[in-house]
Amino acid sequence: MSGSLRKRGTDSWQVRVSLGERDPATGRYRYVVRQVRGTKRDAQRVADALASEVARGAHRQSGKRTVAELLEEWMVHLEGQGRAASTLVRYRSAINANIVPRLGNVDITKLEPAQTRRASPCRSPVPPCPPAPPAPPVAPTRTRP
Repeated sequence: MSGSLRKRGTDSWQVRVSLGERDPATGRYRYVVRQVRGTKRDAQRVADALASEVARGAHRQSGKRTVAELLEEWMVHLEGQGRAASTLVRYRSAINANIVPRLGNVDITKLEPAQTRRASPCRSPVPPCPPAPPAPPVAPTRTRP
């Protein structure tokens, strides 16, 4: 079992499992908390189930962030890495012209691959590269007797 159990009454338990990340606003660790009525064994079962849900990613941050907000955070991250100004201008131009108008207001947790395909300005697949031309024939080498 991962997580913690805290007895809250005669037959009540608090189950708390860490999400393994800090809240960006407060800097504190984030937890999923459940109240369980029953025995300690019941609370342990709930804690195990909750820990497996967290491991699968079922308890991520609520869907308050949009694609546009995520892209803005990414641009700030790139600026912090010291990317060239021309690179940042080019990225921001592509984001503002192509992505934000089509997907900017979509909730990140609800974004699906089909939406990105529909929003793509190039809907046809990229044609395959043409085959390379054949290599020129190699002249035979002569040996002198």
